[in-house]
Amino acid sequence: GKSLLAPSEEALRWEQEDQLQMKQEALKLKNKNLTDEQIEMLKLNEELVGQRDQELNDIMKNLTDIHEMFTDLSAMVISQGTMLDRVDQNITKAHDSVSRG
Repeated sequence: GKSLLAPSEEALRWEQEDQLQMKQEALKLKNKNLTDEQIEMLKLNEELVGQRDQELNDIMKNLTDIHEMFTDLSAMVISQGTMLDRVDQNITKAHDSVSRG
């Protein structure tokens, strides 16, 4: 439902803001005199942030899938409970009919 999606959307927004901030920082640093090693470190950091973003998206998708499974399971449990109530009622009716003759 909606309650599960709202935190995911917020987490995605935070991640996008983090990425934008890192890109802005990288641009500021490029304007300074950086060594090749420092530039490579920046590139590595950007790559790691991209991987982290993908992993977070995967986790959010998995959580959404789990939520859907539990929602389906809940519906099945309710359905089975209704069926058990009907079986119980039928047994009671059959017992009463047999008792009356």
